[in-house]
Amino acid sequence: TGVGKTTTLAKIAAQYIGKKSENPLRVKVITIDNWRIGAAYQMKRYCELMGIPLMVASSPTDVRAYMDIYREEADVICIDTIGRSPNDHEKISNMQEYFAELGDDAEVYLTVCAGTRISDIREIMKQYAIFKYKSLIITKFDETSCIGNLFSIISETNIPVTYITAGQAVPQDFMQADIETFLKKLKNFSIDQEYIDQLCSTDKNRFLRASGV
Repeated sequence: TGVGKTTTLAKIAAQYIGKKSENPLRVKVITIDNWRIGAAYQMKRYCELMGIPLMVASSPTDVRAYMDIYREEADVICIDTIGRSPNDHEKISNMQEYFAELGDDAEVYLTVCAGTRISDIREIMKQYAIFKYKSLIITKFDETSCIGNLFSIISETNIPVTYITAGQAVPQDFMQADIETFLKKLKNFSIDQEYIDQLCSTDKNRFLRASGV
């Protein structure tokens, strides 16, 4: 809850559209967040500005129906979920019913705020493990100066980081995770630029992993 999932999803959708790209993808969006006041409207406004169709799903059945409609019309379907407390087991269980309609080919990302305490991140990752996420998106990277918690949790779990968000501007303030971005955030830490370039080149086609840093 409150980590910026809706804004992050809009940024991801904008990347897929790639208006400056020679081969922009066809993108559709489904939101199941009709519980939080203004959430669906926020997603609707983003989609209107980007020219992307949006469906608001009120039930798992809706998700299945909209997925069936979109499968033939889209290259990418982005789904905005409902924020739930990791301690609210009943609502998390209810959320599973929505995820069950997505199929095994869905890419699930767990969004984590950069400033979250490591003990809380551990609990969040544990409670949300039922959704079988394969990667993290670190949000609000610009709102903290201490990221030792992120290095520690990545090292402990070996779960990669795919994206970083550092602000609310859409589609700006969004980037793919890389070693250099994390290293430059460390306090009292300096490293030869040539070495950074070497690290980034070696890890160019892989997700960020702290174990090699």
